[in-house]
Amino acid sequence: MNTKMKIIIGVALAALLGVAGLTISDSTKKSAERDTKVTEANALFTNYTDAVSKAKAEGKMVLIDVYTDWCVWCKRMDKDVYTDPAVQQAMQKYFVSVKLDAEAATEQNFRGGKSTEQGIAQNLKVTGYPTTVFLTADEQVVQAVPGYIKAPDFALALRYIGSKGYERQTFEEWKKAQS
Repeated sequence: MNTKMKIIIGVALAALLGVAGLTISDSTKKSAERDTKVTEANALFTNYTDAVSKAKAEGKMVLIDVYTDWCVWCKRMDKDVYTDPAVQQAMQKYFVSVKLDAEAATEQNFRGGKSTEQGIAQNLKVTGYPTTVFLTADEQVVQAVPGYIKAPDFALALRYIGSKGYERQTFEEWKKAQS
């Protein structure tokens, strides 16, 4: 191979490595930004015991994100849904929010007694993850919604339940009235 060909291949290889480096750097930056948003979103959550006390004091409802560490869709809710500004706004307006690990032995106050987080999830009849459970401040279940919900739909559901629209009309009627 002649010198000119070696130089051309060297320049081409350097250019490819440079582009790969930029791509990796950009990907790392986006990942770090996503991690920061998830960390900020997690700050909206507290433990069950504190949430119920705070909900009573503030006249709000309780939103429980029931999850497990191994649940892929739970992680997607954290990354894609709880970081959404409209979701965060509705959560802060209407709810005190809880992250509840359905497999944890951590004790919480629950309906006048003590229970593990696993026990609370079982008592609330959660069988799949993620599940979002909405409670009144006196720990009565309003609705349990299993599965991953896209951010726009979740924000709408938060407003419906948080504004107590469910007391007056079906979700479909309420949604139509919002248009």
